Amino acid sequence: MRMPEQEEDWVELLEVNSPARADLIKSVLAGSGIVARIPQESFSLTYGGVLGIKLMVRRADLERAKELLAERE
Repeated sequence: MRMPEQEEDWVELLEVNSPARADLIKSVLAGSGIVARIPQESFSLTYGGVLGIKLMVRRADLERAKELLAERE
């Protein structure tokens, strides 16, 4: 039986100031099989990223996610 994911299994990948950029990054990661999430997504998107939008990935995917984003820069 699979245990529910613990909050500590997720780590911050990066923070952006644009909902469009956050969605783009989530899509790029999803295309490579990496799930990304935005904690308190409705709050972050409501304010348009003024306070910053954090993208989180599973700890096990962190290095691969960083590599994928570095390849795109």
